[in-house]
Amino acid sequence: MSQELQSRIALVIVDLQNDFLSPKGAYARGKTVSPEAILLPERLVLVAQVIKKHQGLVAASLFTLWPDADGQPMISPHLLERRNHGLSIGIWP
Repeated sequence: MSQELQSRIALVIVDLQNDFLSPKGAYARGKTVSPEAILLPERLVLVAQVIKKHQGLVAASLFTLWPDADGQPMISPHLLERRNHGLSIGIWP
């Protein structure tokens, strides 16, 4: 890998979260698991290791659900439905 490319290579991971990936996440509870998504962490580790080996940057954003005035998460309706699957409505796990 050229020196110029080494100084410019990066991996940015956005929105890789437990709701999508964990067997206990919202999508698993809602029975809408993506087998491809489950494989992402393992695949990304390999890519990140190669980038770091070549002095590249690996960065990830964290997703946080902020509560509204009533203490409930500000979240899209489809994800709220999955998060509450099997739980009492209104409970924030």
